[in-house]
Amino acid sequence: MTIWNRVVHGEPLGWGHASLYFVTALVSFCLYGYSLFFTTGGTVVALFFGAAFGLMGAAETPATTRRVAGILRVAALGIWLLLLALTLTDPALLWGT
Repeated sequence: MTIWNRVVHGEPLGWGHASLYFVTALVSFCLYGYSLFFTTGGTVVALFFGAAFGLMGAAETPATTRRVAGILRVAALGIWLLLLALTLTDPALLWGT
């Protein structure tokens, strides 16, 4: 089954994809800690990125059921949409411009 079919049908992709998401989340949280000293916007963005990638990583682990994977993906999508909405309504808040 192709990756696209597995994503569409809600089956987790496995530890390879999950670890990629978890590493990205870890880097985002490290940037979050680093940006705490500099800008509020960078802190919020890094926290959102870390949370979304962490949820996506959890959705792709082999132990995750289809239902839980779907819930985690929707939660991650919600975070991405919230970040997009904040960017469109008040870019200065997040990006410091």
